Amino acid sequence: MALPKIDVPKFDLTLPGTTETYEFRPFLVKENNILTQAAASEDILTQLKGVIQIVENCCLGNLKIESLPLYQIQWLFLQLKARSVGEEVDFILTCGECETKINYKMNLNDYEIKGNNSPTKKVMINEKSGLVFRMPNALTQVSAADLTDLEVIIRGIDHIFTDEEIIHIDDIEKEELVTFIEQLPLQVIKDAHEFYINVPVLMHMKEFNCSKCNTENRVLINSIEHFFA
Repeated sequence: MALPKIDVPKFDLTLPGTTETYEFRPFLVKENNILTQAAASEDILTQLKGVIQIVENCCLGNLKIESLPLYQIQWLFLQLKARSVGEEVDFILTCGECETKINYKMNLNDYEIKGNNSPTKKVMINEKSGLVFRMPNALTQVSAADLTDLEVIIRGIDHIFTDEEIIHIDDIEKEELVTFIEQLPLQVIKDAHEFYINVPVLMHMKEFNCSKCNTENRVLINSIEHFFA
């Protein structure tokens, strides 16, 4: 006897910072299993890879999830979670003064995107040439502390241009690229870092008075591990 075919609802999501719309489906049992395993890990890269896998599974369009910056992946994940298990999640807030634990029910729609969502930044080297930097992808952002400044810069270059040609990063040997970057003026690297530190973040700021000591608290909720609550 053939098992019944299960119809899964579909919906469209517009990627924040763009006008591009893609079709998605909610979590299924297999995505819930990935979510459970990722939540059990204390390694943020493992958690992020779990989130990326879930979003990839649920995306029915041609979207390269791994190439997206962190805030877009987080936003997509929360939209999927809201449509799969509901918009409200339970958090436990901790008073910074007396460490009292306070229950907090949060709506996933309360998250906001803060920062400059321009996807690229053009930085001139001289009057005729320059570089175009793109937002680093999520894996680069999360592992940035373990990368050298040079590695972060390399991963963020989209292309190099002159008044005669455009040279894409994939067409350059790494050794040649390293030599090129090491000869750049310091201002170019400074401009790149300024672009990176202003990449948008998905966050929610919760202010509350402790029910025990009445201390005013402000808690920032924005890390990958928070999304598993």
